[in-house]
Amino acid sequence: MNKKLLLSACLLVLFIWLVNTSASYFYWYSAMWWFDIPMHIMGGMFLGLLAGALFFKKIRTLSNKEALVVILLFVLIVGLGWEVFEYVVQTIIKGQQLASIPDSVKDMVMDLLGGLLTSLFVLRSIKRYNKAHAN
Repeated sequence: MNKKLLLSACLLVLFIWLVNTSASYFYWYSAMWWFDIPMHIMGGMFLGLLAGALFFKKIRTLSNKEALVVILLFVLIVGLGWEVFEYVVQTIIKGQQLASIPDSVKDMVMDLLGGLLTSLFVLRSIKRYNKAHAN
């Protein structure tokens, strides 16, 4: 099961990479103000799948609420790390002031939304796995 989650995460991150590469080449981020919203949702979905794969054995033993907290906490921590990385690159390295607190908060909310959507899929998949492998 965790291999399927990991494969799904790999395929999704490949898709995100392809879309992001196209978006950078064709300036979609500046042409469409809303374009980063679905990108952050997909990023959160990727992180939710990755958390499901990485913490599969532990999540199997937790209640749904506890597993949801683990997955969303992982998404939140990585999303926060990404926002700090963006700030450092834009402000310190490039010398531009593009990042703002409202934009970063919106990005993290979208990350969590994607993580929540995926965590429902992950929890359902784990429930099916547990049922199929019950003694």
